Amino acid sequence: MKNWRKWLFSTGFTLLLLEIMLRVIHANQTYTESIGQGYQSYFNRESGSWFLQWPANDTFTFDHGDFKYKYHTNELGFREKSTGMFNDTSLYKVITLGDSYTEGVGADYDSSWPRFLERSLKERKPNAAVFNAGINGSDPFYAYITFKEKLAGFKPALVISAVNATDVDDFFFRGGMERFKANGTLVNKNGPWYEPLYKYSYVFRMILVDFMRKQPQLFVSHKEFEKTEDEFIKETTACYVAFKKAVSDNGKLLVVIHPSPDECSFKNSPENIHEWAVMQRLLQSLHQQGIDAVNLYPSMATVINEQNVEQYTYKHDRHYNAKGYKLFAAKLMAEIDKNYPGVYFNSLATDTL
Repeated sequence: MKNWRKWLFSTGFTLLLLEIMLRVIHANQTYTESIGQGYQSYFNRESGSWFLQWPANDTFTFDHGDFKYKYHTNELGFREKSTGMFNDTSLYKVITLGDSYTEGVGADYDSSWPRFLERSLKERKPNAAVFNAGINGSDPFYAYITFKEKLAGFKPALVISAVNATDVDDFFFRGGMERFKANGTLVNKNGPWYEPLYKYSYVFRMILVDFMRKQPQLFVSHKEFEKTEDEFIKETTACYVAFKKAVSDNGKLLVVIHPSPDECSFKNSPENIHEWAVMQRLLQSLHQQGIDAVNLYPSMATVINEQNVEQYTYKHDRHYNAKGYKLFAAKLMAEIDKNYPGVYFNSLATDTL
């Protein structure tokens, strides 16, 4: 009995020390934990609305630890000026949709890539105006519903929808169009029963991620996740086919596939090589369906590398900073000129940073 108690005490004490050590070194820390917002599950979420949006006509402080900005939202809950700008019929109207990278998390209002894009566009079309409908946490399916239900009436000449590898994760726990219920509500998929253990125990995270090789917070193996990637490409392509029809009566749709800063700086890691390949497959699938699309992965990776990545992002929160978003916009303009010269606006030899 004494040996049993000693073994139990010794095991418990060892696990406690290991737990403390893993917490101190932030092993397998989640993104929201790294920015001081605690553990947030991807699963088991319900909403009374189809739409992701901030409170309308609000002002608040957006604090992610590495940076802090004042946010001002318009009547639709976007980090943008009033939709009244569209009352001017002489404008060349552009609407951008996407997730936090498009919204401009990591930079002030004037330093998101849509704002830098607008400045470049005005060199070619002085009447150009960009409305940034990017929203933190969005994905292509949210973008389509948001445009169709809230923005199509503004009749933009060009709609730019941004997509990146994080949207594959979003698809895994949200699904595609089936998330939008007929009664106007939205429901994510259910997570595994053991997620509370993952939330509270870093030792359990180590076992699951480092030994069982499960995807952090997704709880499936890389091989199992590949099935999700195939479904993502298929359903995202179908979404953009419907998106193009919703836009085509009034203008054009352009899909922009883009990397994160770390996907550029660690482009030779097996994980990022795989993500690049998935995004390239999406590009090919879109082109096969007649969807205009450009891929910023190769061109941005020619600038951002492991040595200089900190110039374009932050230590903990790995969104782009103002310099990163300026690069994003410059590379986007260059890719449009290369792949669709004269389709959206007059070509101009600009890839200046």
